[in-house]
Amino acid sequence: FAALEATPGVCVRYIRSAGELGTPDMTVLPGTKSTIADLRWLRERGLEASIKKLAAQGALIFGVCGGYQMLGRRITDSEGAEGGGEINGLGLLQTETTFAAQKHRTRVSGRILPCGGTLSSMGGVTVDGYEIHMGETVLLDGASPLVALDNARLDGCCCGNVYGSYLHGFFDAEACREAVLTALAAAKGVSLAAPSFDLNAYKNRQYDMLASSMREHLDMGLIRRILDEGI
Repeated sequence: FAALEATPGVCVRYIRSAGELGTPDMTVLPGTKSTIADLRWLRERGLEASIKKLAAQGALIFGVCGGYQMLGRRITDSEGAEGGGEINGLGLLQTETTFAAQKHRTRVSGRILPCGGTLSSMGGVTVDGYEIHMGETVLLDGASPLVALDNARLDGCCCGNVYGSYLHGFFDAEACREAVLTALAAAKGVSLAAPSFDLNAYKNRQYDMLASSMREHLDMGLIRRILDEGI
């Protein structure tokens, strides 16, 4: 979510308890390598109830990958990928997820489908990212997909102001990120002075800072000799 963090006028907070949640304009459940364990963690800290309360009030809730799986009705781990068994999700999306033995890894791109809620104006906006997950999620009766991928598959789900997608980097594409932030600002009754943000330039600045720090603190001459001579 670096692209959101670095956009002028946008504040991103990372929280660990219900008391820290407050009333954000958008609540994001991020990806995770331990969906079931982290769903239990969410419940233990009272965050499930708080998220459901926000959703009932019409706040925007967005799940990415494992967070998307958590928003559904049920997660089943018949392959023992996370110890086996099944667990109820938050029930905010009409989906069910079953873990598979094989991990799904691919880069994808597509377009947002017509949807309701705060992001209803995003229909047709391009999005790209990557998938890396164990589960397969099916949409139940009445559920609507969120993204039409260029590989002819459908991704994600939307229901009112609750959205989910398997795409990591969902907010990285400028057109998608700008559409999300513009919709959030409109719902709040404000406008962003500079909603656009050059993510590639930002990434390059971060890489340059890392390279500069490494040159300052490492013996680069020795590293080059190791590379050249194998010593």
